[in-house]
Amino acid sequence: MLTLQDLINLENLSKKYPDITRVQYWWYGKDIESLYIGNGELRIPPSPFRGADYNTLYLIGSGIDGNRSMYRFAIRLANFNDETKRYDYIRVPLALDDYSNRLVLFKKTRFTFYCGQLDLFEVEKINAPDNGRTVVPFTDYESVELSFSELREVVANKYSDYYKPLSAVKGVYMIIDGNTGKQYIGSAYGDEAIYSRWANYATTYHGGNLELIKLYEECGEEYFNQFKFFILRILPKKTPVDDIIAAENYYKERYLTRKYGLNAN
Repeated sequence: MLTLQDLINLENLSKKYPDITRVQYWWYGKDIESLYIGNGELRIPPSPFRGADYNTLYLIGSGIDGNRSMYRFAIRLANFNDETKRYDYIRVPLALDDYSNRLVLFKKTRFTFYCGQLDLFEVEKINAPDNGRTVVPFTDYESVELSFSELREVVANKYSDYYKPLSAVKGVYMIIDGNTGKQYIGSAYGDEAIYSRWANYATTYHGGNLELIKLYEECGEEYFNQFKFFILRILPKKTPVDDIIAAENYYKERYLTRKYGLNAN
């Protein structure tokens, strides 16, 4: 089960915000407007933040019921105003914000106002976006299954939930030609790894592969609408190129893609 901790791990906070020492999830009532006002000043009384840690990232959610909440945004505390008895805060942009007002989190034990154990919050669902996005959110490498049109949408919008994980690993992938069922096995070992390799397909259709170039020249662009992209194996970025190519060859032999598929070599 994917958890809030898994999503935060993808943020690479230590690199973007090296002074952040911990992350907490703060869960408020349904009316999120009771939490803050537009000038970045916390409306709630200061007691929850007594002994405030300015090096903590606070993830703010609004309650749905006793066990569910909706992720809204992330903040860091700034100054405490003795006159108003309120804290100033600043918004912290995260890739997680792509799911703002859509990410529903479930906690088996009931509402406890705040929690530092992010792995207790399971991702129950991510509601459909209102901005026209059609691609399902990234959850894990094994579940990636993108049609050609979805791949182009990911690349055109550089969706952060795909860009970050796909650019973080090298690996071996499979393309299936939905018109014939034939398969192509490829590998990715550039600077942006799988993401950059797949982005090349999104712009060229064929990615420079001989058999796919032939299909492009003979059948045109619309033919590729039936293609699907999968990840077979992920490898650390430090993996030597020879090892990645060896893994690619293993899958070519396993799936017979040289003899019956779309691999020319």
